[in-house]
Amino acid sequence: TQATGTGAITPKALEVALTGVTKTYDGNTTAELTAGNYSVSGFITGQGASLQNTPTTGTYADANASNAITVSSTLTSGDLALSSGTLLGNYQFPTQATGTGAITPRPLSFTGVTKTYDGNDAATLTPGAYVLTGFVSGQGATPTQTIAGTYDSANVGSGLTVTATFSSADLAVSSGTLLSNYVLPVTGTGDITPRAITVTLSHVTKTYDGNTTADLTLGDYQVTGFLAGQTASLVTAASVGSYASPNVAATIPVSANFTGTNLAAGTDTSLSNYLIPTTALGTGTITPKALTIGIVGNPSKTYDGNTTASLGSGNYSIGGLVPGQSIVVSQPVGSYASANPGTNIPVSAIISPADLIPGAGTLIGNYTIPVLASGIGAILLQNSPNPNAGGQLLQRNVQRYLLPEHHSQQKIPVGLDLKKGAINSGLTGNAVACYGSNVWSPIAKTVGVTQCRLAN
Repeated sequence: TQATGTGAITPKALEVALTGVTKTYDGNTTAELTAGNYSVSGFITGQGASLQNTPTTGTYADANASNAITVSSTLTSGDLALSSGTLLGNYQFPTQATGTGAITPRPLSFTGVTKTYDGNDAATLTPGAYVLTGFVSGQGATPTQTIAGTYDSANVGSGLTVTATFSSADLAVSSGTLLSNYVLPVTGTGDITPRAITVTLSHVTKTYDGNTTADLTLGDYQVTGFLAGQTASLVTAASVGSYASPNVAATIPVSANFTGTNLAAGTDTSLSNYLIPTTALGTGTITPKALTIGIVGNPSKTYDGNTTASLGSGNYSIGGLVPGQSIVVSQPVGSYASANPGTNIPVSAIISPADLIPGAGTLIGNYTIPVLASGIGAILLQNSPNPNAGGQLLQRNVQRYLLPEHHSQQKIPVGLDLKKGAINSGLTGNAVACYGSNVWSPIAKTVGVTQCRLAN
């Protein structure tokens, strides 16, 4: 009533699927997996197994960005933990888990956009002035077109967000790079750097005083470089600056310390948007200091008929030198205002730079040299022969002999015409001029013998 025989029960095939696998494009086929990406199906009701120690990596069939790429992972039966009542021998466990995954395009960005503060938020992305970032190693693209963008602020700052719209036509793609694997950037970073203002010094001048100190006023400072509609006023400034040289010149660099506290910002002006110099610079002038040169020491000589005055360095006095400096005058020749004997005679000497010998640390060019030195001197008369010794006055010498003071009178030979010579020129009749007590006085000439009496 029963037929018997043998039969076969083949293992039921199980399926392990991969779901929810995704990554951002990175140029390779590696798939990062978790237990949650695996699902097992095919067990009969009441039986089952869970996956354990599943592989954490799998493989995409293609490395490029796509929404449906086959993904696989190698499996072993050891990856299953069987439920109670489940025999692994009743099932055919696959050696591979498969499914579909996605590789999303990699977003790009850009950096290096920069400009100097100009009061607006416009950004200009110029080829070569910025770079695209985010490419996988060995891949890239170079901007070829100028693109307009927008900063998120018009004020100075670093790492500001910049928005811009790119197209593939704006880029030259490197070999081995597919732009479809990337999302062209819409934002990047950029900087707005402070706008430099200039603080200059002008109209700075002084007379040479041997040092580099420059006395300054607010009027010597000029501040420029602010944008139209923005201003700042100068409220304080250093009253003392420095010349680059203490010596006389028309255009000497001048500097003074400067800070932002010297300025008060005007309406709608932020000084943080400007680069304020720490030094005010300009040029200034140091003019020569005037010297005076006088003749001193009462230079004297004995009458010799000319106006030449012999002078030594001790006969000159120089006024106006900066303390610690010195000049020696070497001009040896001067001139009396008159060749005739007398005292308090004006004496002068022509001075040129060649006549001046500067001392250590003294430059002649730092001074204005007078062309004439002046003072007073004396021309003395020669002594007359002693009449008691038989001497006699010669006609050519009458005008320049000094009669000895102890003689009350001096006889002059008969026939001697005393009207000749410079002293007697202009006298008429019998009048003659005689010298006594430092005074020439006209007297009458007697018949036969002429007496020259000393005036008292």
